[in-house]
Amino acid sequence: MTGSINRDQIRFVLDILGAVSTDALFGRFERLCLDNGGRWDVPKDACAYRPYQYETTLFGVSVAANNPVDLPKNWMRAARRILEEQAPA
Repeated sequence: MTGSINRDQIRFVLDILGAVSTDALFGRFERLCLDNGGRWDVPKDACAYRPYQYETTLFGVSVAANNPVDLPKNWMRAARRILEEQAPA
């Protein structure tokens, strides 16, 4: 997994998402995934598919959630942890 992780891109996305309002976070994260070669497994009519496991991947960071609105927060949390674990000693 570490071979596909680009720390600079992850930091850049974290900065972008950190500057976005809570209301706009989901849409902005979706666009970032779709525009940057990420995976976005969230159907447009997500409410019709409950229960369902939603998944997304961006720059090597993969997350899942039972509620699609939680995907950006989960991604940000996972990305921060990965950056902390890979920090140079």
